[in-house]
Amino acid sequence: MDEGRFGGRQPQAVRNALSVLSAVARLGPGVTVKQVSNELAMPAATAYRIIALLVAEEYLVRLPDLRGLALGARMEELLPAPAAPAAGPGPALPEPAPDGTTAPSRVSLPTRLQALTP
Repeated sequence: MDEGRFGGRQPQAVRNALSVLSAVARLGPGVTVKQVSNELAMPAATAYRIIALLVAEEYLVRLPDLRGLALGARMEELLPAPAAPAAGPGPALPEPAPDGTTAPSRVSLPTRLQALTP
């Protein structure tokens, strides 16, 4: 088989594992294997097998009281690093209105996008 290509049941196994990770993320810390199985309409045996593999690989962790699951340390590898705070001065303060009150500030879309880009 060519490297990087899947065969047989492998594509579905990968989809199932990703579905389990998504379900745990969506349902939150403390979710049980039974809840994941029900959420995904997946046989319990399949859910247990996938979760055991994901726990062994540290994508999921069993909570200390053994009452549920949470996302593991390796999930952080899949997330982008937090953006550093933008350098330079912040947005200009709004000019006071003639009556002395402060008018609501409007920031243009390019300014907002610039603030979001690294």
